[in-house]
Amino acid sequence: MRKLLAGATFLVFGAGAMSSASAQLQMKGSDTLEDVTKGVLADCIVSTNDPTVLATTDITYVGGGSGGGEGAVIGAQQRIAPMSRPFKNGAVGTVNPCPVTAPATQGVLDTRGEQLLIGLDGIAVVAANQTHADSLFDDHAGLVFNCADSIIGVTLTPAQITPAGTAVGTPGAGGCPADPALGGAPNCCLDAAGNNFGCDATGAYQFSSWKDVLAVVYAGQNHTSAASFLQTTFPKTRNPARVNCASPVRKALADNWGAFFNTNCAATGNPANCLKLKHAYRRGDLSGTTDTFVTLVGILNAVPAYSTKFLAQPIGQIIVDTTSATSNPFCNAGTAAMNKGDSDYLDLDPIRRIADSSSPGTRFGIEQVAEGHGTPANQPPTLGTDVRADPAAATALVELAEFGAGSRQNVGPNANITAPAPNDFQTLQHNALLARKGLGLVLPVEIPTNYSDFATAYWGPATDPANAMAPITVCTPGQFALSTPVAAQGTATTICPDGTSGTCLFPVNVSCSDGSAPNLGSIPPSCTAPATVKLNYNCMVDRTTPTRPALTDGRFFNQFVVDPVAGHYRLDGFTDPLVTAVPAAKVNRVVSAFFRLNVTQTNNFGGPIPAPNGFTVATPGATPLVGNVCKNFTSTDQIGCLVQANPCSIGFAGREAVAKAPALINDLAYRLGVAQADSRPPTDTTILELLDTSATAPFYPMARKLFVNHWVDPALPVLPTMAKEDVLYNCFKQDTITTPRITQFHFLGVPSGPRVDNACPNNR
Repeated sequence: MRKLLAGATFLVFGAGAMSSASAQLQMKGSDTLEDVTKGVLADCIVSTNDPTVLATTDITYVGGGSGGGEGAVIGAQQRIAPMSRPFKNGAVGTVNPCPVTAPATQGVLDTRGEQLLIGLDGIAVVAANQTHADSLFDDHAGLVFNCADSIIGVTLTPAQITPAGTAVGTPGAGGCPADPALGGAPNCCLDAAGNNFGCDATGAYQFSSWKDVLAVVYAGQNHTSAASFLQTTFPKTRNPARVNCASPVRKALADNWGAFFNTNCAATGNPANCLKLKHAYRRGDLSGTTDTFVTLVGILNAVPAYSTKFLAQPIGQIIVDTTSATSNPFCNAGTAAMNKGDSDYLDLDPIRRIADSSSPGTRFGIEQVAEGHGTPANQPPTLGTDVRADPAAATALVELAEFGAGSRQNVGPNANITAPAPNDFQTLQHNALLARKGLGLVLPVEIPTNYSDFATAYWGPATDPANAMAPITVCTPGQFALSTPVAAQGTATTICPDGTSGTCLFPVNVSCSDGSAPNLGSIPPSCTAPATVKLNYNCMVDRTTPTRPALTDGRFFNQFVVDPVAGHYRLDGFTDPLVTAVPAAKVNRVVSAFFRLNVTQTNNFGGPIPAPNGFTVATPGATPLVGNVCKNFTSTDQIGCLVQANPCSIGFAGREAVAKAPALINDLAYRLGVAQADSRPPTDTTILELLDTSATAPFYPMARKLFVNHWVDPALPVLPTMAKEDVLYNCFKQDTITTPRITQFHFLGVPSGPRVDNACPNNR
């Protein structure tokens, strides 16, 4: 997990400052290895016990990605770089550390380089586990309890992509183009421009492997080679012939997810339980897990880089640099060019899913977060058979838009949009919000590291232990109060959660200072003297009604984290390492808390929820028992919990998201492969098989090696920090220092300890 709080204090709008560490070396490298590197650095300082050899002010780790670290060592800016991959072939300019063209046989690294292997990692794709078969259990002696569900190469049939009864007509408007190759019959694999989204001549789509399946689900990327990923013009946005989150292929895959699995290991493995894929959870842009996922799945566009562009407005905004920015690869992000981190709180997936609530009458929120402009939904007609129509933004499935600046998404202001109405920011953003109904298929789950107590993150007491069911603060039904959520910025440029501009009405919890019941019939509410009215904006809307006109579902308020006294948006701890000496309030971002999806309720509409620890499963509308809800403070753990609570969902995260034996098993890690026979789960054994260079080693395909790479070129100038870096590098070589830090952060240590591994190309 990317840590963003180092030494800083973060407040609401208008306060706080971003500190800038002063050190001899700002070391670049992998975000995945940030915690490990900082831990080894601290241990190395203790081990040397001599500040003249290595001190806390000598090296500050800033991360930023393996590519940046590689460029820095080869460009003589630093000597070593922690990297979640080996040196690349032809990595930087004319320098070629790995002079072999993959997939050639293993060669030898350039003699100026050295690759220190310090650990291994595996990314898991997780889902609910209803039969409690353990997909990760392995006693290393031949006994395994495998779950047979595998994400493999499957086929979407023509009938799944173009259902019976589809008319010939405009794509997305109730019809599909006539296909001459099919005798003039409709074929939804075609669009008006003649693109076929990678389908074959029969109107079917053959997935080549697990990579193809996940690339379509998460990024809308099809496997056709007829089109490039990006448009060739600036800013670099998606080419819809190759990447289209609104494509009929992606919609058919999501709507027929359960048909691709022939066991009931997971809720998604039994078509009677789950036909549709409800959500596909993902980590944020800054997570090293995300970097790994994008790389190993083969998504052709990486997460965008940071930008140094800054617009000095009263609040301040990080502005996209169109010469380097590009579209984000994930379907929740929309199509616009953006900077790293800009997609973490966006919900722009064109495939929308109903936010479930209980039966008429109570309209209790089974899911605690929704976009609020769609009709609230009841439970499906029968448990486990959800055939309800999805909420649609329009007749056609279209990509959704967002007009806020990177740090003020969903709410604004965006000082870059200066056109008059109807093309002003307020009008554009209001209309964009109206198109968001329910929740998107792909949802980012990223809990800010500065949200360290339950009162902030989950409306509960600060002392509430993880997953315990201490009472939370619930909004008083029908009671609202005025708020200026963007502090000191109460102008018409701010968009309220309901789409209006200026000062906003927020739901509140109303109480009396002496504990007596308030009079809610008066305007404003009153208490019997001398008691005074207390308003708490930090409360949960626990049901879909009543709401303020003309909205029909108030749970959209729950995605914004506000302080209790004034209703100001609480910001995250994000900092752009390329923007220095700028107040934190100009960089930190308004949070969309999709991680709150199942704080008090679980959703069993896709089949029974796995009962944890012997407790009874909660019924819709009832108070759940300990363990049935998701209130974790790490994004990885929260994704592992959400796929249990929302059992028609999947997510990608580190392996620690998977519940392993001997604990009761409530979620699983899918096996990945081209076909069932070659699929592998992410066990210790299959990840360690990555060290076996034989062609038949059965390694888990989303496993990778972790390195500290070293580059010494006599032709390059000598750096004043080289001696300090060599001390740190020698500490990385020590098993007693590095391996405990590797295992602390849930990676696998190298069996014999860190070792030089100069094979080239050093990948599988």
